[in-house]
Amino acid sequence: MGRRKATNRDIVEPPATPLVPRVLIVSPDAPERERLALSLRDFHGTRCELADSVHAARSALGRDPFDLVLLRADLADGSGLALLRELADQRAGPAAMLIEDSLTLDKAVEAMRLGAVDIVNPAAPGREFQAAVRAAVGRARDRMDREARLVRLSKVCRKLNDARHEISSQVSSMCEDLVSAYQELSDQMTQLGVASEFNSLIRQELDVESLLRTALEFILAKTGPTNGAIFLPSSSRDYSLGAYVNYNTPDGTGESLLEHLAGLIPARLEDATALALVADNAQMAEFLGDDAHFLDGQALLAFPCRHDDECLAIVALFRDRKNPFPNSLVPVMATVASLFGRQLARVIHIHHRHLPKDQWGAFDGNQDDDDLDLAA
Repeated sequence: MGRRKATNRDIVEPPATPLVPRVLIVSPDAPERERLALSLRDFHGTRCELADSVHAARSALGRDPFDLVLLRADLADGSGLALLRELADQRAGPAAMLIEDSLTLDKAVEAMRLGAVDIVNPAAPGREFQAAVRAAVGRARDRMDREARLVRLSKVCRKLNDARHEISSQVSSMCEDLVSAYQELSDQMTQLGVASEFNSLIRQELDVESLLRTALEFILAKTGPTNGAIFLPSSSRDYSLGAYVNYNTPDGTGESLLEHLAGLIPARLEDATALALVADNAQMAEFLGDDAHFLDGQALLAFPCRHDDECLAIVALFRDRKNPFPNSLVPVMATVASLFGRQLARVIHIHHRHLPKDQWGAFDGNQDDDDLDLAA
């Protein structure tokens, strides 16, 4: 006959070898301790340790782990029931069985209430005694396994919770980065739009007067109603009023105020590269010093318009502080300042090309080849 191939169902797993139970026997009677220990050695080779007092039992429990504690209620140095309560309070401690010759209902109820898993008569037949111990050890190990699983699950939960917080933090950080990147991209698109719009307007202006008017109209369209002025440098390096708009300064005083500001604001900005946004009295006092009272109660936005490290104009905008200039205007006006300074340079180039270069500061021809086409 042919040999049949073995299958998984034919393979019988050998029974798992049980762990050797460890039992602590606590009794003031030495012969009883020895007799119970001898009876338990036939139960999977149970390892027994003997103690005659509460103190000895506590010492043994502190040294080694046990599956089960067999104890008498009456011990030489205290009550076994107190030790029973201590064992019940331990989450992963050993099970406890009370050794009792003559059991009363009250004592049984008290022992169970204190945590005893069973009550055994030491005079019971060996098999009955072993079965009770086997059941108690099984319950104790089940409980310890559950407690160990709970501990492992608690650790896993803590790790998962930490991971959740970390992921949440990373997601939050990523969202913030995305918002920041989107805002930056949006700002760049806005600046690109402003640059394209403003440049298309001023590139066709080839004289100073029309260029100033177009620039002021564009600035007012972006800022809303405001007082504004463009200060231009003279040959003596002083600044004079080139163009202005009077929004709400009193009649007859607006132009004189602007003429006065021509001697204040440009001196503080002609060497600067950044815009000045003044929103309160402290900032105004720091910016204008003793002359801050000229713009008392006003918000100020001022900036230089430069080209090739030369300041060609100063733009100053001011209005009631109750309607301040938003921070979002700063990058817009920075774009305006750059393009306006360049176009002013082109106009100067065109209108002064007949003069010697050292009188009008000619630009590198490679930079402004397109100027020649516009001036033709």
